[in-house]
Amino acid sequence: MTVKLIEYAEASSEVRAVYDDICIASHGAAARKKGMTEEMFGELMAVVGMASETNRLVTGWRVPLDESLR
Repeated sequence: MTVKLIEYAEASSEVRAVYDDICIASHGAAARKKGMTEEMFGELMAVVGMASETNRLVTGWRVPLDESLR
């Protein structure tokens, strides 16, 4: 069986209703419904990706937590 993901922009109104109902991708559908553009989504994903990479590096290098944050 082959599964094909349907992008929100290409989805029928019925599929969009399901996406909006379950707020897939960390409420991405709800944000789009409130006006988030694809450009905004791309910028958000870039920031999230950078934060994720930074967290992996900090964890890998075992960087100690600053005293002020303890």
